Amino acid sequence: MLLGYTTTLAKQLNFCAGVDVPYIIDEGRVTPSIGVEVAKPPVGVFFGYRLNVEESIFNIGLNISIKRFDLSYAFLPAKWLNSVHRLSFGFRF
Repeated sequence: MLLGYTTTLAKQLNFCAGVDVPYIIDEGRVTPSIGVEVAKPPVGVFFGYRLNVEESIFNIGLNISIKRFDLSYAFLPAKWLNSVHRLSFGFRF
C-alpha cells in the first residue's frame, strides 16, 4: 500500500510526502517507510526512512527529470554491511 500527498509550496517548488507499507510474506512482517521530496523542476532531493529494519534505515538522493526521462541516485548508509548506491534510469511512455 502506498499513500502520498503532493503540493506546491512556492512558485515552482513542489513538496511530496509518502508512506509505503509493504508486507514481507516469507518473514511475516511489515516494514513501513516514510519519505519526503522537495523539487524545483527538473531537480528534486529526497529523504526516506524505513521502520522495523536494522540495516539501511534511511536513504537520501537526487532526482533529475528532463522531458520524458528520469535519472535518480540514492545512497543508503549501512551499519554492518556495505553502504548501497542506487542509480536508476526511467523513461515515461
